[in-house]
Amino acid sequence: MVVLKKVLFLLVLLQLVNCGSSAVLLTEKPLSNYKVVILSPMAKDEFNIAPHILKRFKELGFRVLVEAPLNSNNIEISQLNIKYEDGWDLSRYVKSIQIQLSDYKTKELLFTADYYSSALTSTETAVNRLFSKVYPYFR
Repeated sequence: MVVLKKVLFLLVLLQLVNCGSSAVLLTEKPLSNYKVVILSPMAKDEFNIAPHILKRFKELGFRVLVEAPLNSNNIEISQLNIKYEDGWDLSRYVKSIQIQLSDYKTKELLFTADYYSSALTSTETAVNRLFSKVYPYFR
């Protein structure tokens, strides 16, 4: 029983050591100026990453859309690009996620964040770890 506990502890420790996330603000503009996020189309979303990420942006107070509103001249809009890479351990998993926010009108890159793991990780866990670095820039 003690050996089993040690093995489980080591597996959990390896899970934590083999992952990381980062976020970088790339503009002088306050991100709080942006109230609308438009999701760029994704080629595939096998792990349903987009709904998890969009939920987080809604929690941050953003209005999330799939296309620009008709009367968008006087509001700051950001474009959200989501990319991910899958991996294979005991099953397929989310190996990395990258999000990029750009100004919708000027295409200036405003913010980027990424998460990576070399161990089996659920989508929810991957997005939670990603947003642990994202939240401080939006509060």
